[in-house]
Amino acid sequence: MNGLIGCILAGGLGTRFGGGDKSLADLAGRPVVAHLLDRLVPQVDHVVLNANGDPARFACLGLPVLADLQPGYAGPLAGVLAGLTHAAAVHPAAPGLITVPADTPFVPTDLAARLFAASDAGQVPVMAESSGSLHPAVAFWPLHLLPDLVTFLADPGNRRVRAFLAGKNARSVVFPVTTAGPDPFFNINTPADLATANGFFSPGVDDCLRPGPQRLSHEGALDHLARRPLPVPASEEIGLANARGRILAETVTAPRNVPLADTAAVDGYAFRHADLDPAGGFFHLEARIAAGHPGTQPLSPWAAARIFTGAVIPEGADTVAMQEDCEATTQDGKRFVRVPQSLARGANRRRAGEDLKQGDLLLAPGDRLRPQDIAALASIGRSRVSARSRIRVGLLSTGDELLRPQENPDAAPMRPGALFDANHYLLAGLLDTYPAIVADLGICGDRRDALQIALAEAAGAQDVILTSGGASHGEEDHLVAVLAALGEVEILDLSIKPGRRLILGRIGTCEIIGLPGNPVAAMISFLLYARPLLLRRAGATVTPPHRLMVAAGFSLPSRKTGRREFHRARLIAGPDGTLTADLYARSGSGLISSLRAADGLVELGEDITGVAPGTPVPFLSFAALGVN
Repeated sequence: MNGLIGCILAGGLGTRFGGGDKSLADLAGRPVVAHLLDRLVPQVDHVVLNANGDPARFACLGLPVLADLQPGYAGPLAGVLAGLTHAAAVHPAAPGLITVPADTPFVPTDLAARLFAASDAGQVPVMAESSGSLHPAVAFWPLHLLPDLVTFLADPGNRRVRAFLAGKNARSVVFPVTTAGPDPFFNINTPADLATANGFFSPGVDDCLRPGPQRLSHEGALDHLARRPLPVPASEEIGLANARGRILAETVTAPRNVPLADTAAVDGYAFRHADLDPAGGFFHLEARIAAGHPGTQPLSPWAAARIFTGAVIPEGADTVAMQEDCEATTQDGKRFVRVPQSLARGANRRRAGEDLKQGDLLLAPGDRLRPQDIAALASIGRSRVSARSRIRVGLLSTGDELLRPQENPDAAPMRPGALFDANHYLLAGLLDTYPAIVADLGICGDRRDALQIALAEAAGAQDVILTSGGASHGEEDHLVAVLAALGEVEILDLSIKPGRRLILGRIGTCEIIGLPGNPVAAMISFLLYARPLLLRRAGATVTPPHRLMVAAGFSLPSRKTGRREFHRARLIAGPDGTLTADLYARSGSGLISSLRAADGLVELGEDITGVAPGTPVPFLSFAALGVN
């Protein structure tokens, strides 16, 4: 992931809380610190907890608990010292520590990423800020500060965080406060604060940035999307040559039997099976019948007809012998054929209606036409069908850092901090086989007014707009506010990895789907959630993708339960043909190389506590998810 260590600062005196431990107080049915863990754990590689009192009271959390190393009570800096010392000894390659007080349950879900991004690649400390106030205990601490902190705390009078950070080029990152939720660094100091925090767990809150009893499960999200009301596109007549991937708008039944008559399944000789034994396997050849040229006379007794694949079996014949199994001879100017006497009656005969009987249902409205479906339509004589009109899908990338690839990338150097917009081409490629007309809406910078203008203008010309990036809750992320101003917005907090957050909106009749900015999360969120929504909007009947059970070629001794995880993996066939799923070595959500190396996703359910090598695991192939 990012190598960061999360350090929860727990075990304060709790003087305003009656002397009790605030972080273990009940908040919406769970300890306060449990809500913090929900938000912090996905952001870092490891989490530890510092407690200046008895560490046993935190054993229920299942975390490493670090005791203070500083004699006496030195406040947050004692916890920072314990965390940095632990990280330096156990995780020396870690860039640093993210500290958060244990009584702060509403921290942003991008806290670690934004603090570290402002740290000059881990060189300077960074504090969080909101509503004009600094929060020194919520900060990023580079590991190289450890010696200076040891020296600073050697003086018993040194306790204040800001005093230590003076002269360390410390910075701050401002986190916004929404009108609908608490300050992200709201901390619980009194029973009244606890009551206020409980108030933010009211029913009906659908914003993942506000706390709730639990996040929406993967299955819950799919059910929610399936119930979202969507208009049905108009229909149009199209020719079979343009039908691949289109959504059928009519019911198609077979107007006649297919095949229309009994036909030969092989090249060979047609004969009456009842004549086989009396004739001793010898038949007089009296006709030659090719496909498209049916015979006009019934077959005579003890006679055979030379016949070819697809030709109508003549009246009187009921069996066909393959030409490779027969011996043709000529005697006295007459032609004969000898056929195997072991043939069963009806061998190599394709009966009328064997493929389709008149009146059989061939295809239904909502079916997405595949090449084999188009072949079936042609087999009943259809040259045109009624299909749903293709939907209009716009792709909008957001972010000041984004650039489009250039024809000559070496012509000019990239500006500092810039990234090429890979997501546009990723999503456009995924949509290539969809019944959609895709429009490039360009790149919108991190300005609310610009995003509002772009979406307002595009919504009138599109049925669906897919955005990537700008859906978080940082001060540069404006999608939610813009959608609320222009139409409707819904925020789905998903208990999955990767992904976690999905934005649904509507401007007029245009659906807006806000995907994450990281390419891996964007692709997986598209395949799992945007894909079924897009297909339904196009008029398709959506069915769950097929999962294949394969053997785990990896080990996960322990994992966090309560969320669905989708791991990129490739399939490896063993000597006996058994398929094994091998996970990609790195799990970062920005690694496009992991998508290229993978054949699909290993899916681990919410209750899986660990995976041993050889354990059967569900595998979702990219092909099953529509990636060709």
